[in-house]
Amino acid sequence: MNPDLKLPFIFLLVGVSFPVEHCPPQCRCDWKIHSVLCTGIEVAPFFHYSIQEVWLVRTKLASVPQNMFGSLPNISHM
Repeated sequence: MNPDLKLPFIFLLVGVSFPVEHCPPQCRCDWKIHSVLCTGIEVAPFFHYSIQEVWLVRTKLASVPQNMFGSLPNISHM
């Protein structure tokens, strides 16, 4: 392999990053206090396991699925 081609490839790998946490669409997440605020959701989202507070505002949910908060071992406020 040509040595000149290795350098750009290395920079490409270093420049790629993937988020550790994922905030659901129509939600705002504050990772410092592990809180999520969702507005107008129609489908129950999946929350990152580190979330401790969930705020659901003006939702269009017909019902709350039984396991909606099952992946949140540290939840303290809903």
